[in-house]
Amino acid sequence: MRDFRRLAVSKPIAPLLTLPEAASRLRVSVATLRRWGRVGRLQMVRLPGGTLRVQPGEIERIERGGLDADR
Repeated sequence: MRDFRRLAVSKPIAPLLTLPEAASRLRVSVATLRRWGRVGRLQMVRLPGGTLRVQPGEIERIERGGLDADR
């Protein structure tokens, strides 16, 4: 099992994005998002069923300042 950062979500502020949705917004592949998650460049949320999602704020952070922007 890959070591993705886990984030407890009781009430999401905004709907979480699927990996294809997030990839489309950033114009990268889903494989790239998974790689960024593995190396810690992108924080992902793992749902109880094991599905990965991305918070919209993470996409906005990357759009504003790139992958090395502070969280």
